[in-house]
Amino acid sequence: MKRALGILFCCTLVLAAGLGVAVLQATVHQDAGELDRLTKESEAFELKRAHLEEENARIELGVREQWNATEMKEGEVEEL
Repeated sequence: MKRALGILFCCTLVLAAGLGVAVLQATVHQDAGELDRLTKESEAFELKRAHLEEENARIELGVREQWNATEMKEGEVEEL
């Protein structure tokens, strides 16, 4: 009887350990999925940031060109 209880106890421990491993694997799998999602979001954010920086540089260049053209016109008016 004691032997049967000992075997039952060992089997219970093995099942509990197996369940614990399964839970840990599921958690790791879920965390890996979350990491993949966050990585994709980060890459998309970096692409958008790069695009906005390029657009900002074009706008700044256009403003500088207009500013320089305005200053040149003002200089011509002052000379007259």
